[in-house]
Amino acid sequence: MFAELSFLLNEKQLLTVVDDYLYDAESADNSTSYDQIHRVPSRAFQTVTVQRGVRLNGPDGLAASCLVTFQGTTPLRQSNVTIHGDHLYMAAGVSLCAVQLPRLQMIWCVDLLTGAKNGVYFSPLHRCILAVSDFDVTRIDSNGGVEWAASVFEFLTPDVTLDDHNITVCDDQGIRHVLDIDSGAKALG
Repeated sequence: MFAELSFLLNEKQLLTVVDDYLYDAESADNSTSYDQIHRVPSRAFQTVTVQRGVRLNGPDGLAASCLVTFQGTTPLRQSNVTIHGDHLYMAAGVSLCAVQLPRLQMIWCVDLLTGAKNGVYFSPLHRCILAVSDFDVTRIDSNGGVEWAASVFEFLTPDVTLDDHNITVCDDQGIRHVLDIDSGAKALG
């Protein structure tokens, strides 16, 4: 069974994101299944490709669709997809991309230090994305530029909380690491 996430965008539109491995990204079947195919470039040398099928349904049926491919093996989870305003942010492998809603056009993509396996979060106050991987947290601006990356020399878990000024991540030893969203500066919590 493929993983599937659904988001109600407004009273009339439903966005669905699925792991889609039915056909290879190069297959002619994908060009008939999706309006667009976006390939996220990456420095990662992986023979495995993650494929996310994105469909936007309106009151009259399918409004737009795209297939987004990443290099890597990250399974689809609620934590590695987030929506803010008219942007869908998705992460897999070491890459993060922004897709514009409702047209489903890829706006930007960026390679992260070690990825965002443990979550992608939007900070409304700072208008930035925070990506949490196994060993670091990265702040990305609204144009896809990396503003800072802070390493935590322990294995991080998906236990993440975000408030107006800090992001708190927990490691596998149960230690909380509090990072200032403005600077990435650390203080043990």
